Amino acid sequence: MSYSTEHQRMKPVLDTVRQLDIAENPEPEAIFENGAAGFQIWCTPEDHPQGWNDVPMDAGAFCKLCAYVASVR
Repeated sequence: MSYSTEHQRMKPVLDTVRQLDIAENPEPEAIFENGAAGFQIWCTPEDHPQGWNDVPMDAGAFCKLCAYVASVR
């Protein structure tokens, strides 16, 4: 599969990631950060992630408290 074909397959996903950007969108479902080679997924206190009670969440450069979960490439 070529880079162009793969990019076209991922375009709808990346468009959604941009709409739900945690840096700019205060809505609860906005938990993604667009990156150069994919995107990152974050959780917020409202997500109630099991086992994350003691994980400190910090807004940092974003518009709400969050903690890093994963990267998608």
